[in-house]
Amino acid sequence: MKVFETALKAGFTLVFNKDIAGPLNAAQLLACFCDFVMSASYYRRSEQNVKAYMDAVADLFPLLPDQDSFTNMYAFQLADRLLDGTSQSIDAERAMVDRLE
Repeated sequence: MKVFETALKAGFTLVFNKDIAGPLNAAQLLACFCDFVMSASYYRRSEQNVKAYMDAVADLFPLLPDQDSFTNMYAFQLADRLLDGTSQSIDAERAMVDRLE
């Protein structure tokens, strides 16, 4: 099992280090995905869907080589959602922050 975990981490690190979207790196794109999922847009997501997405993000977070970039962008977007009142669920926001700590 240790060999598989090492290979998985190496593979994700290789993918996450590639330039894929111009000025944004993979960590920033993942933070933008979180913002899309957590914001209350015209399409409301169920609590189960939000939890499933955030569980997947929390599983990918330790594999990010640039965790500070993700954390900074996520914090900025979280503050924006909270100030604008566009957060889908305060409980989901709190649970995500707790998982990332």
